Amino acid sequence: MSSLILQIKRSIAAIRNNVSGEKKEVFKKYIHEVNVITDSLKDKQVD
Repeated sequence: MSSLILQIKRSIAAIRNNVSGEKKEVFKKYIHEVNVITDSLKDKQVD
């Protein structure tokens, strides 16, 4: 599960680096939401 979370975060970072202008502001909101979700998944995962 943790590798999936890492993949999601890497993908977001790659997209974020390719987004500019006002799209970047919108994207920041999505990044925050995904970080909240992935962090909650990380807390719930059982090894």
